[in-house]
Amino acid sequence: MGSVVGALLLLAGCGDGGSSETKAAAPERTASPKASPSAKKEKTAAQVREDILVVTEGIGDGYQTIDTGGRDHCMIYGAALTPEVPGEADVKRVIERLKKRGWTHAVIRESSRHPQDGVLTEEEKAASVELLKSGEWSTVISAGPLSKELKDQLAPNKGVFSVDATGMCGASKKRS
Repeated sequence: MGSVVGALLLLAGCGDGGSSETKAAAPERTASPKASPSAKKEKTAAQVREDILVVTEGIGDGYQTIDTGGRDHCMIYGAALTPEVPGEADVKRVIERLKKRGWTHAVIRESSRHPQDGVLTEEEKAASVELLKSGEWSTVISAGPLSKELKDQLAPNKGVFSVDATGMCGASKKRS
């Protein structure tokens, strides 16, 4: 669950210097997961960040995003530590909210990891990873328990919820 590792780095303040936003610092975004005004055309990075912040409302405390990328390709990482391990209901709620904002479900997977030794840890077995798309943007939703190595450091939190997106920095340009 690579995106969860990135999410934990984000929460620990070890991001790579991109722009960041938290739910508390985003008063201009819509408060409900209503349909995105850009659901029919290619989304900008700002619209994708807003989608992530809106659909994760009520999950964890202090949901944060950080943007990285250059002129063409962008990555937006979003994460929140959770007091309990996020469950399937949390993941489904975020998927439904993203669908209302123009995203489509691309893949359903129990776990995205393929460990070198062929054995999934208990944390990996408990994790959920989902993929959705909107135009040239892809988003990965990850939810699961904190690793044994991080439980003490991040207590009293027990889980992490992450929504990461990759796509075009601005509205997509026609390719020849």
